[in-house]
Amino acid sequence: MTARPSLKNRLLILTLTAVASIWLLATAITWFDAKHELDEVLDGHLAQAASLLATHQIHEIVENGESQDTHSLHKYAPKVMYQVFHSGQLGLRSANAPETPILDVSKELKEGFTSIQIGSQQWRVFYTIGADADVQVYVAEEVQARTAILYAVLRSLVLPFIIALPLLAIALWLAVRQGMSPIVKLGQVLEQRQPSAVNPIEMNGTSKETQPVIQALNGLLERIAGLMESERRFTADAAHELRTPLAALRTQAQVAMVEHDETKRQHALKGTLEACDRTSRLIEQLLTLSRLESNAEAEFVKFDIAVMIRSQIADIAHKAISKHQSLELDADCSCVIDGNEVLLGVLVRNLLDNAIRYCPEAARILIQLSCINSQYILTIEDSGNGLSDQDISRLGERFFRIQSNVESGSGLGWSIAKRIAAVHNMDLQAGRSEKLEGLKVTLTIPVHY
Repeated sequence: MTARPSLKNRLLILTLTAVASIWLLATAITWFDAKHELDEVLDGHLAQAASLLATHQIHEIVENGESQDTHSLHKYAPKVMYQVFHSGQLGLRSANAPETPILDVSKELKEGFTSIQIGSQQWRVFYTIGADADVQVYVAEEVQARTAILYAVLRSLVLPFIIALPLLAIALWLAVRQGMSPIVKLGQVLEQRQPSAVNPIEMNGTSKETQPVIQALNGLLERIAGLMESERRFTADAAHELRTPLAALRTQAQVAMVEHDETKRQHALKGTLEACDRTSRLIEQLLTLSRLESNAEAEFVKFDIAVMIRSQIADIAHKAISKHQSLELDADCSCVIDGNEVLLGVLVRNLLDNAIRYCPEAARILIQLSCINSQYILTIEDSGNGLSDQDISRLGERFFRIQSNVESGSGLGWSIAKRIAAVHNMDLQAGRSEKLEGLKVTLTIPVHY
């Protein structure tokens, strides 16, 4: 796996690159702005010097028949030169100025600034006419001198930054290190946790940015803990509940093996098949309850619950017929809802199976589906013995069974039904049937759902 740069290094590189880029841009802007301002100032000095020379009584010098050279009074004086001509004759010049005009007099000259090449140097020249029209004044300055001044100005800006850049890098590294410490600490906490640990992560002094990460991790750990607990309960429940039917199955099989009477052998084999059916139903119920408790998302679709109820009644009717029970359905309306048809089918089947299983022979079971106050109401009531208030309050407890019942069962049917109803935001209640005087189960289904 390719090693990736650390977040701290990436932050440092990005920050220093941004700072250096902004500084280079600011330096470039400063360069051009300072160059423009410096040229303006020095051009002003050239123009002012030319103006002073233009007002000089140059004609008196020329009438004497000799030109005058001024002395160099400063070490930078050679960087500047000037000439004054009267009627084409040189009257005054600096020590470094030639005797011929700086500019080409054969061309028409205009007052103002121009740049020329003299030898190997570039010069900035200002030309003007004196008080008398026959007086010409030339003042020039080396462009390299201006550049040297500009470099001196910028050196004062660049040098401190070059010195400060390593210090800035160290300061940024310390700041990033301090800012990243909560993330580093979180990584250390996660690294030190045991693989089986699902308890919430608790950290003091966390930053605002790491709180959502910790909350998300705690939510994930909570879901994992729920799944692990569901698996643990499933394993314990399966080991506990399968022990009895498997023992009965083994006993019936042993009886069938040693029994010589054909009638008793067939009776033992029939008991074996019944034990297999009970074990299969128990496993199916345990698996359904495990899937529901694992919080697996169910796929919802639109379907007509009345059609589904008719299908479930048709599938289970043979059990009622074998006990001479009557199943009555009152569901003439169409009831389209959003839900998982398979899970709701399991819910209705469990309720019907409980009614048939625990009602005596020739009992009456009434199933009614109606729409009341923007809700679908499914009721299943029977003419059996019903349940006491104490037993009704315990419905939903895992493996709870009425002691007086002789019918076999896992005690999981009602738990599964309640869980499916909760997944669909439905309300499942049990009570006494006023019409048939047995048990009445009511499932309330919001229409908007």
